[in-house]
Amino acid sequence: MKLQFNDKVYDILKWLCLIALPALSVLYSALAGVWGWPYAQEVATTINAVVAFVDESLTDEEAQGLQSQLSGISGVADCTFVSRQEARDEYVAQYNEDDLYSDLDPTIFRHRYVMHLTDLKLMDQVVQSLESVEGIAKVRADQDLSLIHI
Repeated sequence: MKLQFNDKVYDILKWLCLIALPALSVLYSALAGVWGWPYAQEVATTINAVVAFVDESLTDEEAQGLQSQLSGISGVADCTFVSRQEARDEYVAQYNEDDLYSDLDPTIFRHRYVMHLTDLKLMDQVVQSLESVEGIAKVRADQDLSLIHI
């Protein structure tokens, strides 16, 4: 079962994720310095999280075993493991209208790690390190937008 949106909804969601949220992050960071708003770095870092998807061939234990290696990468402030089941539950909680996804099988999701960085300037370095870790299938990070914070 696939989640399908009409073109207009898809375009709006894509714009929100690729343009609006990162732009708000930059705007908040810039204005926080001027107006003394709290948590400028934390807001920017939260919006610009890095997600590392685990290779689907790894067992649950092997996937969880990557955490110490990923946490040890220079520039990683925190590293949270999200299991397939947790990813599925979050998805269902967010999109489950009329119980459409209540029987969604968690095995269609990948285990993943959500990481925040100590400094957004290190994003390229962290992404390269993550991509070289055996057992990580894909890394999602908006490296271009993170450069705006430099």
